[in-house]
Amino acid sequence: MILPRPEFFRRYWWRFTIGFLLIGLLFYTFYHVFGASASNLLTTPARDLTDYSHYFGTGYLFRDEEVLTVSGEGLVDPQVSDATKVSRGVTVAKVYPVGGDLAAKQSRLALINRQIALLEESALPVGSSISRAAEYRRTAEQIYLRLRRQVSAGFYLGLETASEDFFVECNKVAELLESGQAAKDLLDAYRAEKAALLSGSAFSVAPEGSSGYYYDPSRVDGYESVFTMDRLESLSVGDLERLAEALPTAYSGTVAGKIVYGYLWYLAIPVEASAAEHLEEGDSLVARFSFNGDAELKVTCQKILPGNDGKIVLVVSCGENPDSFFFFRSQPVELLIENCSGYYVPDSALRTQKGETGVYVFETGTVYFRKIKILYEGNGYVIAARREDTERGYLAKNDLMVTSGKNLYDGKVYR
Repeated sequence: MILPRPEFFRRYWWRFTIGFLLIGLLFYTFYHVFGASASNLLTTPARDLTDYSHYFGTGYLFRDEEVLTVSGEGLVDPQVSDATKVSRGVTVAKVYPVGGDLAAKQSRLALINRQIALLEESALPVGSSISRAAEYRRTAEQIYLRLRRQVSAGFYLGLETASEDFFVECNKVAELLESGQAAKDLLDAYRAEKAALLSGSAFSVAPEGSSGYYYDPSRVDGYESVFTMDRLESLSVGDLERLAEALPTAYSGTVAGKIVYGYLWYLAIPVEASAAEHLEEGDSLVARFSFNGDAELKVTCQKILPGNDGKIVLVVSCGENPDSFFFFRSQPVELLIENCSGYYVPDSALRTQKGETGVYVFETGTVYFRKIKILYEGNGYVIAARREDTERGYLAKNDLMVTSGKNLYDGKVYR
């Protein structure tokens, strides 16, 4: 007999109730079993991070330099390569008195000297095996890729050096595979042309001071007697403004190059006054040079000179002298000044427990609360003090911070 629907529900309501309770219990069990799975947690390790402030300015170069000159006119033939350290009395250049178009001859001599140096560098040691051709070819390919990256990045100043390196490696491959006689003939031709240019007796040029680093005449810019170490010692903001507008010195006679004494060089950089809030004399910072392919060098703050219109002048020193670095008298500089250093903590990991700010960390299947001391608040993250600077119960390096999870509490166990 089929019961009417109201009668049916009145007679079997308890069965429906028990069924709904069982279904609810089932969902409850599944929720707690799978909700307490560690697979539902997202974590990230606490890692070190240093936050920097960026300041931009034009750096003016000061070095202890001496220009080497001789009376009269002549062709200068450097005897040592650029940035070579020489002692007092060592011949660094020879000057040959010649007539005619001196500028054109000097330009030609510089080209000849460079080609001779590259061809001599290309020469292989006696007994070199042909099996090394593959090695030289790989090196040439790497240089070629570097050339392409530099062009793509718009860094054209380093192209000449990279192109010369490419030329040397290609010559090595040619010498191994094609006997290399063409390169030898070209080298002999350049040597003969140089001998024809440099006729007559030469005057030898040698530094009379202490040992230093020699640079050829092309590196003399006329500001060696303007941006001097004496002026740097008593430099003011007004002094730097006047020096920046000064004209280069026209040296009398023939310039045979210059000697740079000491390995330290200095930059005076006008920047925003707020930079002084993060710096003291003796502090280290990083200088980035866009005209040098974004090269980064470590520098030391020597002086902080107060200025006007919200500006100061930072005088920094550097002891690094990279081979491929261009020491322009002035060039753009980006200073990276450290604000603070500690652990990187994303905002998604931040929690508050009993009025304390901290994070939950996941360790051996259990969640624990770790306090943090916030040093800096950034965009979407904070920097927390390192554990050694605080006490127990704080976040430690490499702790797995929980960035996503439900119903978190200190001591919660996960399967």
